[in-house]
Amino acid sequence: GISTLEKVSGGFQFRDAISTILDASLREITRRRSADFINLSSVQFLAPFVKAKSTEANRAVMTAGLDAFLAGLKADERIVEDYEIKIITTNAERAQGIEKVLLRVKLISHMLYIVLEAEIGTTVVIVAEQ
Repeated sequence: GISTLEKVSGGFQFRDAISTILDASLREITRRRSADFINLSSVQFLAPFVKAKSTEANRAVMTAGLDAFLAGLKADERIVEDYEIKIITTNAERAQGIEKVLLRVKLISHMLYIVLEAEIGTTVVIVAEQ
């Protein structure tokens, strides 16, 4: 498949064409582009907070904005399966003007192969599950 990132107001979106990819080395491109999309969009959202005051309110706005963005991707069931956002700044880092946001994202995997195991015949035993 061919997929590119396109900058739109408020972030980035995928512009893609879907095709079957059987080559394992090419499937890695989809994961990389998804990660780039999430990173670029997150950085663009966080950029206005650089040099802002390190208050609880600003930190709450940062995490809430990232949460809204990722919640939308999760709801669409297109890229994100689950995510976690945490402020992980120590007091010493904050005193140096550093604010650290940990973003963990589990991407949705693809069903690249479907294997059907079938037992068909007159001697097949069907056991009722409880």
